[in-house]
Amino acid sequence: MQTNGDLVLRVISTGTACWTSGTAVAPGGDTSATFHGGPVGAPFVTIDSVSQGRLKQINGAHTYLHLGTNANVNTRGEFWIGYKKIAFCK
Repeated sequence: MQTNGDLVLRVISTGTACWTSGTAVAPGGDTSATFHGGPVGAPFVTIDSVSQGRLKQINGAHTYLHLGTNANVNTRGEFWIGYKKIAFCK
C-alpha cells in the first residue's frame, strides 16, 4: 500500500508497477487494505480512506468445496483473493 492510497503490485528486481488498484486519491497515510472473508459470500479486500470512506472493493472467490480464507502474493508474483487470481507480475 502506497502512502497515496494505491495498492500496487511491483516487480521486485526493477520496482516497475505491473498492477494498481487505481485508488491513488487519498492524502498521505490515511488508507488501509482489509481482507474480508467467511462462510457467507465470496472473500474480498476493501481499500478504505479515513477522510474519503470506501475507495474500492476487490472481489475474490470461493471454490465449490473450499472457502477462500486469505489474500496473498505468492512466490510466482501472483496476487490472490481466496481462489481468484487478481493480478500477476512476470
